[in-house]
Amino acid sequence: MTEWIDLAIAFMGGLGVGTLISGFLQERKNRKKFLYEQKLAAYAGYLESLANAITKGSKENKDKVVYWTTRLKLVAPKSVCEIAMKFFDEHSTGQNFIK
Repeated sequence: MTEWIDLAIAFMGGLGVGTLISGFLQERKNRKKFLYEQKLAAYAGYLESLANAITKGSKENKDKVVYWTTRLKLVAPKSVCEIAMKFFDEHSTGQNFIK
């Protein structure tokens, strides 16, 4: 009789642990998806603002480059941010509007 009770307790414990593990994995998946979407938006916004700054060159477009560069700093690796900061330096535009 005690074998059945031990088996039932082990089975219920296994279900609880399985629920915790699946909850953890689902949360991890959601976090990765959110970060991917934020990176995608930051990269796309940054590239679009660079294109507009090159073609139209207004103060508003330069401000958008600064905004998207800041968003990029929040989600991108350091190496990507350094490349983005160097992309429009004083030598390529004649002015330094990102720093």
